[in-house]
Amino acid sequence: MPREPLHLTRPRSPRPRGTTTERMYGAAWQRFRDAWFKLEPRFCAHCAARGIVRPAKAADHIRPHKGDPVLFWDPHNLQPLCLSCHSAKTAQEDGGFGRPVVEAVPNPPVKLNDLFARLRDKALKDHGPDVE
Repeated sequence: MPREPLHLTRPRSPRPRGTTTERMYGAAWQRFRDAWFKLEPRFCAHCAARGIVRPAKAADHIRPHKGDPVLFWDPHNLQPLCLSCHSAKTAQEDGGFGRPVVEAVPNPPVKLNDLFARLRDKALKDHGPDVE
C-alpha cells in the first residue's frame, strides 16, 4: 500500500499578522529604532543578565504593544536584544511554535548601564580595544 507523502510546510497561523506597515513597523519605526540604538548600549540585555556579551540587533518592546501606539513609541519600553533572544521572546509571547499566548515575559531586574560598563571593561581587558 503506498504511503502518503510527507508535507513539510508549516500550517498557517489562524491569526493573520498584517504587513509590517499595518503593524506600525514602517519607515518611521526604522528611523526611530536607528535613533534609539545610537543612544542605547548595543549589547543584548538578556545575554548581559547572564554575563554574556553579545551584540544587539533588535530593539524589543519589553511589554508587547499589541497595537497600542503609546507603548509602541515609548523609548522606555524598548530593550536591546540579540536576534536569538528576540526570536525566543517573541515566539513565547505570540504563541509561536504552538505555545500559548502570554501577556509578557518578565525581564530580570538588572541595572543595565552598570552591568554593561562592567561587561565592556571585562571585554576590553580580555580582548583589547578592538571589541565592538
